Amino acid sequence: MSTRGSLSCSDRKSFHKYFVMSGTSEKMLEHFLETYICVTYEEGDTSLDDFLSTYVIFMPINQICARLLSIYKAKPQSRLGENIDLVLQQKVKVIRFILEWYDVSRETFFEDPKINVFLEDLHQLIRVDMKIFSQLKEEIKLIEAIIENDT
Repeated sequence: MSTRGSLSCSDRKSFHKYFVMSGTSEKMLEHFLETYICVTYEEGDTSLDDFLSTYVIFMPINQICARLLSIYKAKPQSRLGENIDLVLQQKVKVIRFILEWYDVSRETFFEDPKINVFLEDLHQLIRVDMKIFSQLKEEIKLIEAIIENDT
């Protein structure tokens, strides 16, 4: 007797975890920044961890670092009062994404020397931004802790 034929529709759904959609690797990164960082998601959802474990297949390290810096520096277009909050939120999301990335790939995180350059560049940007956004004080401590772990 084949087990394949005995599965109900609800049993089959449990085998399918991802939906394939067209999009660029940059769009995937933006999606994770938008939906998984600073947002509560379902317990046991490993989508972000899966992305962070496999990004090297479709997005070279220099590309992901450049894109994260670009997103960090971006100024969202909106009404003036909302703009400052959106800018801060975007910066925090990038920093928290990096913290997740580091947590997922701690052993291999510093294998590529481009990571060190990227973290130093980001650290300098955060230091400058702290003059405007005092809320980044906690975030810079977290980035500094990652940098110190490599030395």
